[in-house]
Amino acid sequence: MSGPTLPLEVRPGGLHLPGLELFLDPERAVPAAFVSHAHGDHGGGWGSGVVYGSRETLALLEARHGAIVGARVIDWDEKVDVRGAQLSIAPAGHILGAAQLVVEHARGRFVYTGDYRTGPGATHAEGAPIECDTLAIESTFGLPMFSFPDREETMAALVAWCRGVLEAGDTPVVYAYALGKSQALAHALVAAGLPVIAHGAAFKICQAYEALGVPLGIASGALRAYAEEKKKKKVLGAVLLTPPRTAGTPMIKGRKGFRAAYVSGWSLIDASIERLRAEIGFALSDHADFDDLLETVRGSRARFVYATHGEPTVFSRILREQGIESEPREVRAIDAAEDAVE
Repeated sequence: MSGPTLPLEVRPGGLHLPGLELFLDPERAVPAAFVSHAHGDHGGGWGSGVVYGSRETLALLEARHGAIVGARVIDWDEKVDVRGAQLSIAPAGHILGAAQLVVEHARGRFVYTGDYRTGPGATHAEGAPIECDTLAIESTFGLPMFSFPDREETMAALVAWCRGVLEAGDTPVVYAYALGKSQALAHALVAAGLPVIAHGAAFKICQAYEALGVPLGIASGALRAYAEEKKKKKVLGAVLLTPPRTAGTPMIKGRKGFRAAYVSGWSLIDASIERLRAEIGFALSDHADFDDLLETVRGSRARFVYATHGEPTVFSRILREQGIESEPREVRAIDAAEDAVE
């Protein structure tokens, strides 16, 4: 039993590295925070005294919250000295700007994945395991039941479904989280030649993505804001991209010919599709599935693994059963509007 080379504690506010006096994705403002990405359930520390993060993450946080007074960008090729350790970042996949934190210290290397997915994406950098001594990995989908289908095939099926609904004279409504998922879907739909209209929350982030160099079709008019289109005609004639929280609102209920799809890893659970009154689900997630999590742990060659978020207790038990020393670190679930888990 070797134990972790760097302890990870749960304190009021969230995960904490005591030797560095640094919080990891805290739920509120703290003296010093690393924010792995801009989703609401990880970006609660945007008002902290010092906020470390990638340039893209800090820009997206500013698009949502205004100026980040304590912003301290860590560039992708930079190392920052903090209390005798060196901090650097590496892509985590997931969404634009999502970063793993790499801590080089006297006893070895510690890596915190934040929300993570292996592999490339059209709107974000490619995530990959990082070799380390101690790994802290998210376990949102850390149960064996979560095995996602091939991503490219699922995206192609979604595009085909949207095209078929449009050809039938109806409006395809695609429920997807406003940050990350909506931009990936907008990119794929526009690339397939389909017009897209985005809810205001998603469109605002699409604008921020384009400002960061990710083209999504706004300039060409292929991607438009719902606020500009909703009164023009009864039939939108485009894919409507909107957060799940709009299901059942007048925006959806007030129009005829709407047919809905839910795009999320959670769509593997039939009840999640039924709750939104969608006719179909597409299991596209910005998170690693169970197998990807296991492969990431193995790829890291970590001697000790902390599991955080989602299903940390179960995932830690599974790791121990496979001979990998592990402990869970439970943090309070945060309901951060529509992007709490994706």
